[in-house]
Amino acid sequence: MVDILIVTWNGLGALQRCIRSVGEHTRLPHRILVWDNGSTDGTGRWLARQRGIAPFRSRVNLGISAGWNQLFRRAGSPIVVRLDDDTRVPSGWMEKLLEPLEDPSVAAVGCKFVTPEGRLRATEFIPPVFPRPLGEDGPQWRYTRTVEAVGGPCCAFRADALRRVGGYSQALSDQAEDVDLCLRLRCRGYRVAYVGSLAVVNQALNRRRWPFVDRNRRVFRSRWLGFSGFPRPDSHEIDRRYLRAWRLYQRGSYADVLKELQPIADSPLRECGAQFVMALAHRARGDIPRARALIRGLVREHSVNGLLAEGAWAMDQGCRSQARRAVERGIRHFPGEPAFRFLRAQLLRSGRGGSRGLRSDYRTALRHLPASRDPFPMERILGIPGLSL
Repeated sequence: MVDILIVTWNGLGALQRCIRSVGEHTRLPHRILVWDNGSTDGTGRWLARQRGIAPFRSRVNLGISAGWNQLFRRAGSPIVVRLDDDTRVPSGWMEKLLEPLEDPSVAAVGCKFVTPEGRLRATEFIPPVFPRPLGEDGPQWRYTRTVEAVGGPCCAFRADALRRVGGYSQALSDQAEDVDLCLRLRCRGYRVAYVGSLAVVNQALNRRRWPFVDRNRRVFRSRWLGFSGFPRPDSHEIDRRYLRAWRLYQRGSYADVLKELQPIADSPLRECGAQFVMALAHRARGDIPRARALIRGLVREHSVNGLLAEGAWAMDQGCRSQARRAVERGIRHFPGEPAFRFLRAQLLRSGRGGSRGLRSDYRTALRHLPASRDPFPMERILGIPGLSL
């Protein structure tokens, strides 16, 4: 028996689709527990009428981390699965997700998640919040191995390991709380696994629900940015190279960054993230042609990082038409990514005055971007302060 835990807030339609997909595609014995964080859209009444679901409710929104912890305390299975309410699972999903937990040293397992259009949203993370770049899905993302951290809408955990580290940190909510949990598990000697053969669909509706992004970033960085405990002795070689390259970049050793990442960029896995950081290093060294060549390669693959860099660099050089093409392509392929709308707002604002589209894009983007209103918040993408093009 596995306990599937879902936290929801004013997302009845998404919750219904999520639970329907679980019912249709889950063969293993399971129980569904739902924490309603004070919804006012009829979620509580709908849950009360459902059979096979254990509903719990708070009168006010406690925050997503508090909701997960409430469910952890009520779960009775040795394995618990966190499932976001705006997620849909495919056939055979639970078997794939639980397989790495056959190794007793593994305490957390995550998977790949994609947009409803099938675009890759994220895979796994390297501290401090160093995400794999978003873009087209492909064989290079379908690996299964131990990683530093997983996050997002579908994760499995050992219940005893969660109790040992105290569950989710309630100082974090709706951003980085899952990565923080994984890092605390890693510090206790547990391993974390990523299953690239499993892709769940996630709409990312929760980004509009718990507006604590700026606070979370500050809290997370205060805990982990200066932490020297990574890489761990059992860290994968790819993660080791990323972390060493990050520290070299912070010290301004850009030539050493390139040496560290070149073997990854040339590997069969074809690490797009390595190519992106190498582009930043080339740019910092003044080698603009090489930087742009790497970025253009990422743009061809519809990488979020590549398209953002292409748009921002074109704006910086005054090439409005080129910037507009990159931004519009980003909006088309990644409609849920606010940074593209912010860049488009910047383009409109730098043109002949405002418009209704400018106001809409600007408001949408600013709700998700840091208080600094950086027109190209690269640190939000990489989790590194002061890193800018």
